[in-house]
Amino acid sequence: MNNPAVVNAVKAPESVCKINKQFIKDFTKQATPKQKRWIKYHLTTEIEERGKKDGFLSFRSKFAKKFFPEILAENKPKKEQTSFLDEILDICG
Repeated sequence: MNNPAVVNAVKAPESVCKINKQFIKDFTKQATPKQKRWIKYHLTTEIEERGKKDGFLSFRSKFAKKFFPEILAENKPKKEQTSFLDEILDICG
């Protein structure tokens, strides 16, 4: 993370999906000048290349990777899930 003080001032989201426009605005208000330049450049670039909707979604992923890498699914250990069939077979014996 670039500046833990800024990241800690904004409560970390639970997932990338929780990073919405308001979250990014609140984060940017407390960001350092260097972080603001990063946000401005990457948001502008993604929207110009991909359009408003897809550009925002792409930017959001980059934003999460840059400032909140701990919430990315690829960094979390995968839970081993029991299939529905296994659960029924366990019940039936």
